[in-house]
Amino acid sequence: MILLAIILIIIFLPLYISVYLYNNSKDKRIYFAIYLFNAIKLLDGYTTPRKLGGIYIHVFKDKAYVLDIETIKRLEGGSVNFFSAITPTNLYFSLDFGIKNANLVSLLLILFNTYINLGKFIKDKYPYFNSYANLNVYSIDKNYLSSKISLTFCFNIFCILVKIITNIISRGVKSEKKYFKT
Repeated sequence: MILLAIILIIIFLPLYISVYLYNNSKDKRIYFAIYLFNAIKLLDGYTTPRKLGGIYIHVFKDKAYVLDIETIKRLEGGSVNFFSAITPTNLYFSLDFGIKNANLVSLLLILFNTYINLGKFIKDKYPYFNSYANLNVYSIDKNYLSSKISLTFCFNIFCILVKIITNIISRGVKSEKKYFKT
C-alpha cells in the first residue's frame, strides 16, 4: 500500500527542472547543469562543436557522447509531441559584452529592448512565467561575449503520459482513416 502511494505521488507530483547554460566566446564551449527542484544536481558538463557536424557532450572526465546532425534532425521531426505538457516558469538571461566599437551598444540596447517587450506577449500565454534580463557592456580593447541562461520548467509524469497516449491514438485514427479511404 505504501509503495502504491509513493508511485502515485511520483506520477502526480509536479517536477521542477532547472537548466543552467553558460557560454564564453573564448572557450567555444557551452557549459550546462541540470537540477531537480533547483537543489539536486542531476547532470553537469559541457558541449563542444564537432568537425563532422553535431556536438560532443562531455558529462564525464574521460567520456564524451556524440550528438550528430542526423540524430538532431530525427529529434526535430519526432511524431511524439509532449512539449505542451511542460510549463516554463522562470527564465534568467544575462549577456556580457566587451566591445571596442561603442556604436554597437545602441544595436545591443535595441535587441535587448525587443527581448523585454517579447516577455509581455509570453506573459499572456503563460501567466506564471517570470523573465529577468541583464545586459552588461564593457569598454575593452578586444571583443568579448559571454552569456548565461537559467530556465526552469515544471511538468508531471501523468500529463506527459496523457499527451503521449493521445498522440498515439490520434496517429492511429489518422492511419485508420487513410487505410479505409484506399
